Amino acid sequence: MTLLENAMSQLEVFHATETHGTLSEFSDLVSPVNTARFRETYMGRRPFFVKRNREGWFDSLITVDEVAGLLSSTVFYDTELRVAKDGAVYPTSRVAQNGVIDRNVVWDAYASGATLVFEHLNRKHPGILRLMGRCEQEFLIPFRANAYITPPASKGFDLHYDTHDVLILQVSGRKLWQIHNDPLPLPHVDQPFRKELIASSQRIAEVMLEPGDVLYLPRGYLHSASTNDSLSFHLTIGIRTVPLRDIYQAAFKRVVFARPEFRPVALFRQGRPDCEDIRRQLLGMLDQIDIEAAFRDSELSFGRKRSRSLDGALMEMMAAPSLEPESRMSRRDGVVYRIIEIDKGLMLHFDRKSIPLPSNARPALECALSGRMFRPMDLPGMEAENRMILTKTLFDERLICLREAG
Repeated sequence: MTLLENAMSQLEVFHATETHGTLSEFSDLVSPVNTARFRETYMGRRPFFVKRNREGWFDSLITVDEVAGLLSSTVFYDTELRVAKDGAVYPTSRVAQNGVIDRNVVWDAYASGATLVFEHLNRKHPGILRLMGRCEQEFLIPFRANAYITPPASKGFDLHYDTHDVLILQVSGRKLWQIHNDPLPLPHVDQPFRKELIASSQRIAEVMLEPGDVLYLPRGYLHSASTNDSLSFHLTIGIRTVPLRDIYQAAFKRVVFARPEFRPVALFRQGRPDCEDIRRQLLGMLDQIDIEAAFRDSELSFGRKRSRSLDGALMEMMAAPSLEPESRMSRRDGVVYRIIEIDKGLMLHFDRKSIPLPSNARPALECALSGRMFRPMDLPGMEAENRMILTKTLFDERLICLREAG
C-alpha cells in the first residue's frame, strides 16, 4: 500500500487483528470500525481502509464459485449483469438476446480480459439478501450488493466516481486501487461523473486490496482498479444515502402541489410573469412546509421498494404452530417498519403493506417489534385476548417469528 504523504489524512488506515468472526451485520464488515463511529466520523465524509489480508475471511458470506455457479445455472437478464473492459461497457445487444444474458458470450468476454459485474446480487443470493436486510434495518436506507469478477492483468473501468457510497469487500485474489479525492463533493444522482473533473482531482492513495481487506469511499471519490497476476473477486456494497436536497425538494413539492395559485401556465411570449409576486408567494408558503412529512414519505418509499429475507417462513406455515401466551418470539431479521398516528388510531407500514391498529396497541407493538425476545403475555397496555390477536397478526404478516427456548 502506498499513501501519498501530502494527503495521508484523507484515507485513514486500520489494521484488523481478528482471527475469526461472523458476518451477520454491518459492524462485522467494517471492524475494527464500529457502526456508531462509522456514522459519526466516516459516513459521507471520509474514506478509510481496513487491512486484514486473511484468505477466506468473506467465504462464509460468498465465494467466486457460488457466483460462477449462479451464472451457469440461473437466468440473468440484461439489467442484472454488465460486462466491461478497459473502461468500456459492452452494449446490451452484444451480451443478451431478447433481454436474456447469453452465458457463452459472457464467458468468452471474460476469457478475453473483461470484468463481469453482477448487479443487485442480493436479489439472487440468500446470504447477501439477509445481510443487506440487516444493514437496511439498522440504517433505514437502501443497501445493494454488486459482485465483480476480473481476470488477471485486466481493468474493467477507468477512473470515475459513484453517486452513492461504496464499501468494497475483497473476497479473493488481489486488486490494485487508485484513489483520488472528490473534485465534486457529494454529487447527487443527477450529477454523474464527467471526465473533465479528473484534472481538478488529486490522487491520495494507491491501495492493494487482498482477501479480507475493506475499502470505504463516500460518493464523489474518484477510483479505478486493476488486477495483476491473479483473478480478483470483490463485493461492492452500495449505500444509498438520502441527500437533504431530496428531502427539501419533496417537502417543497408537497406544498406547491397543494396550492392552486402555482398551477396556471407561465406564458412567456406575453411578457415575463411578475417574478417579485411569485417570490412573495414562495416565501409565504415556507411556514407551511412539513419537513417531518417529507422524511416520513422518504422512509415509506424506501420500505415499499425493498425486499427482505423470509428464512423459515415456509416451514413455519407447514408446521402450523400454536401460538401461546408463553411462546418465545421476536422480530424477524430484516424487518423495516414505520408506525404513524392517524385520526382513528395507528397505521403500521411495512414492506408494501399497511395495517390499521387501535391507538392503545402502540406500547405492545413497539415491544414486539423492538428486536428483543418477548412473550405475548408480557406485551404491555392490552388485554390478554388483544395481545394474542396482535401477536397472531404480526406472525401471519411474517414480521415476528417463534424462537427456540433457552
